[in-house]
Amino acid sequence: MAASSSSLIRNSAFLLVLTFLVTVTSTTRYVGGRHIDVKLTNDLGAGLNLTVHCKSIEDLGVHVVPYNGFYNFTMDLSFLEVPPHYCEFKWQNVTHPWFLIYEQSRDWNLCRNYCPWSIKQQRLCMRTSESGAAQERCYTWGLNLTVHCEAMEDIGVHVVPYNGFYNFTVNLAFEAPPYYCKFQWQNVTHRWFLIYEQFRDLKLCQNYCP
Repeated sequence: MAASSSSLIRNSAFLLVLTFLVTVTSTTRYVGGRHIDVKLTNDLGAGLNLTVHCKSIEDLGVHVVPYNGFYNFTMDLSFLEVPPHYCEFKWQNVTHPWFLIYEQSRDWNLCRNYCPWSIKQQRLCMRTSESGAAQERCYTWGLNLTVHCEAMEDIGVHVVPYNGFYNFTVNLAFEAPPYYCKFQWQNVTHRWFLIYEQFRDLKLCQNYCP
């Protein structure tokens, strides 16, 4: 009986290790490599320096890039989801704050492990290999959005860069109170839109309401 129990324990341990190895192999196959390189090239025009400031969980510092030069940084994939990365761009008297330069769900299928960007005066473009063919996906410089949401409690004020996002979570353990948000950009203010109302929205968007 003891020998049978010992054999069962060894078999269970083997299955556990095998399951772990299969999981790790599957995850590694998904990310396709150990890191992602993001390259930012200054294509503003002759004589214009580009000042780049990128951050995510950590601040990557401020870098001055001459025309036709580049700055690059590397993101470690490991086995965790890569956090979003934002960059601020400046030249002469122009400032474009906190563009979402890398977001995994948006960019993984576009550029995989190498994401080169061309920074221009009117727009910025990522050179992609989407659908197996080299092409550019461009974004025009946009406006910052200031969001202020509240329900029974004030959730605070958040500044969202163009192409970025702000999200909050509603607890459904009890009946959720209505949530209102105020939106501002430049000299425009839109006050207290009913952004979530349980009776109206639960059947429309279930647990995710973008």
